[in-house]
Amino acid sequence: MKASSSDHLIRMELHMEQLIRMIANLNERIQVLEHKLTEPALRVVGK
Repeated sequence: MKASSSDHLIRMELHMEQLIRMIANLNERIQVLEHKLTEPALRVVGK
């Protein structure tokens, strides 16, 4: 059953891609939070 092992690898790759996207999303959120923390006055006036 060579197909089952390759299917498993494909599933692992998809899972890795999902994890990478999640990490990228978290990084973006952290950067936004850092901007809000480092420039609170500007952010409050801007919004």
